Amino acid sequence: MPDPLIAIVGSVTTSPNAPRAAEDLGRELAKAGFRILVYSSAPEFLEPYVVKGYPASQVAKSGSIQVRYSLGGLTPSFAE
Repeated sequence: MPDPLIAIVGSVTTSPNAPRAAEDLGRELAKAGFRILVYSSAPEFLEPYVVKGYPASQVAKSGSIQVRYSLGGLTPSFAE
């Protein structure tokens, strides 16, 4: 059975602390063994910060981040 998959959605515009909190969340999700599903790499959303923290945990498994996007939309691009 694969590790649980958590969808990441939301905005970081609600608080100046949101990007840091999202990065911390990504690190903790990886440590807990969750896979993540992300939709956007736009800086106003949680996803790029969660994705940044996820491999920073140094325990994230290869292939444990899934990226989905609409066929007509831009392909998300993450530095990680």
